Amino acid sequence: MSTLKNTISIARAKNIEKILAPLLGVAGIFSIFITLGIIFVLSKETISFFKIVSALDFLLGTKWEPLLDPKSFGVLPLLCGTFLITLGAAIIAIPSGVLIAVFLSEYASSGVRRVLKPVLELLAGIPTIVY
Repeated sequence: MSTLKNTISIARAKNIEKILAPLLGVAGIFSIFITLGIIFVLSKETISFFKIVSALDFLLGTKWEPLLDPKSFGVLPLLCGTFLITLGAAIIAIPSGVLIAVFLSEYASSGVRRVLKPVLELLAGIPTIVY
């Protein structure tokens, strides 16, 4: 009786695979077309932007004032701000992360570890932009 159930289960699985394989193929092709569409639109917009603003002014400019006259599109202030935010986050996150890891692996009781480890893994799974 058990082999008959296994045979039926295998037959059902093969039928489901026959249905799902083309659907997954269509989904894969669709995702490729979406990605190519995004690349096309971004490339078109980038080319039209760099027809107005020189690449040298964009990369080495020190002002980002797209709404004021004269318009200025220097990217250095944006890069500097991004770097400073990343540095500040690293100054906070690296020591606290190492200290928490050492505490959990060396000093925490098994009960505390059993509670804190899933909480920290859950927090790690949430995108940082949410925080």
